[in-house]
Amino acid sequence: EALAHLEKWHKIPERSRPRGFGMLASTYARAGRRTEALKLLDQVTERSKRAYVSPLSVAQIHIGLGDSERAFEWLEKAYEERPNRLAYLRRERVWESLRSDPRFAALLARIGLPD
Repeated sequence: EALAHLEKWHKIPERSRPRGFGMLASTYARAGRRTEALKLLDQVTERSKRAYVSPLSVAQIHIGLGDSERAFEWLEKAYEERPNRLAYLRRERVWESLRSDPRFAALLARIGLPD
């Protein structure tokens, strides 16, 4: 049901929806639809060559794909940019799989969100 809502939302023109591709691709991957997740990741990668793409959203895709190394690479890019969404890393469930990694705790500390 959640995937159906995300797919419907994703059909809204891009200019009307600034983000969300990370959530959709991550959900595809977690639902066993890896091919669709990778296709969306390719689209996002291509888009990033001509427009801004949120590093947090790309990190979210990699989490769904089970690639924590790439997720951390994109989290570091996000840290360099300092978007407001970094303040929610501790609370958002999407980052759950990274919480046991010492790099996540170190990132939270650098942001100013220590345990």
